[in-house]
Amino acid sequence: MSSIGVSIWKHRNAKAMTQAELAEVTGLSKLDIVEYEQDETEPSISTLATIANRLDVTVPDLLGYTNVYVEQDLSIFHTDELLQELWRRAKDV
Repeated sequence: MSSIGVSIWKHRNAKAMTQAELAEVTGLSKLDIVEYEQDETEPSISTLATIANRLDVTVPDLLGYTNVYVEQDLSIFHTDELLQELWRRAKDV
């Protein structure tokens, strides 16, 4: 599983979007995007959701859960709880 930063970079490049363009559409600074992609800092859950939305992917996609089997049924979580649980699991990997 790749890091969140690498995942953001891959999805951004797949959309042929520059760091400056992603920063503009998310309301973040270019420095924020650079730091996330280089794994210098981690985005908050809400920021991760905003980035995912602007890249037309899901938060689980950014966390590397695409096509990954998850043992626990995640449908029991509300949206915020689901994002927090996925975030916790991504950090544990």
